[in-house]
Amino acid sequence: MRSVTRSAGVVGVLALVATGLVSVGAVAESGPASAAEAAAGDVLDERIVIDGGHVDAIAGKMVSGKLRTLFKDSRNPADVIWREPSSVVLHVNPKAKEKVPAGRAYSFLGKTGSDFWLIPQVQKQGVVWAGWNTEALGSGDLKGPVDMKLTKVDGPGPLAIWETAGLGGAHVLYSSEDGLPDTRKVDLGVHAHANWGFGAEGVYSVTFQLSGTLPNGRTTSDTRTYTFAVGDIDPGAVTPGGGDRDGGSPGGTGDADGGSDSGSRADSGSTGSGSSGGGSAATGGGDRPGGSLAHTGGAAAIPLALSAGVLVLGGAAAVGISRGRRRMAPAGKDHR
Repeated sequence: MRSVTRSAGVVGVLALVATGLVSVGAVAESGPASAAEAAAGDVLDERIVIDGGHVDAIAGKMVSGKLRTLFKDSRNPADVIWREPSSVVLHVNPKAKEKVPAGRAYSFLGKTGSDFWLIPQVQKQGVVWAGWNTEALGSGDLKGPVDMKLTKVDGPGPLAIWETAGLGGAHVLYSSEDGLPDTRKVDLGVHAHANWGFGAEGVYSVTFQLSGTLPNGRTTSDTRTYTFAVGDIDPGAVTPGGGDRDGGSPGGTGDADGGSDSGSRADSGSTGSGSSGGGSAATGGGDRPGGSLAHTGGAAAIPLALSAGVLVLGGAAAVGISRGRRRMAPAGKDHR
């Protein structure tokens, strides 16, 4: 294992108010770290199981002049740790089990009343709270937004990532059910959360690629595989990470000339057993416009706004309140 210097960059202050099994979270960020601060920390690659607390599963950071797709472990806001995605098992434990609500808005999750496992947009006590983050990236690192692409899902069921909309609706950002890859643009300096819905119990390998443009006009990208152990299974028996072709092995880096460790495989659009390719426009798939979600960040000094969404699951209401600008823009579906 490499020696580790834990990043001392600027981190957000997380305020949580417990309300039974569901808590209402408000995140206030102080802005992206400078490039020098972002480069100061090394990356930990020892194996770990995480089953609770706040993390930014997909987090961008410049390492040796190249964009890296990393895992930002911010369970302790005073001691943030950057990790190799291939070293982490995210355990979406039995407390995350929910029932698909009735109505067309959530038909993309499956049959009404069927089981699924949810990482919610708003923190739920006892369930890992996973988001994504570009706060370590500034205008001195990249020109314009980052493309965050879901390229592949291997698992026993589909994966959908969506934003809870007003009046209990849903806006789907990524879905393995209607074909991959799905791409969204994420501005620099953003911290965001959405809902992650897993359609079956088991182990999922989920591959994301971050890509952007360097100040000199060259492109940089990095593809990494994330491991989710979903449901009542032993996460200690799960081997995290993808293979070398998925950019999943520890210590790899992206290609500053526009390639990635995964090569053409990252753009193949292949999916796991949960991908049927049979989604319809009614599900609000990742190629539809919109795609903004409640989050904090961005360099402009704009007053914090308040947004709320309600999702009724299994008779309990999960009410999400987030403060900040809506800065994640859609890029549509990419089938190169």
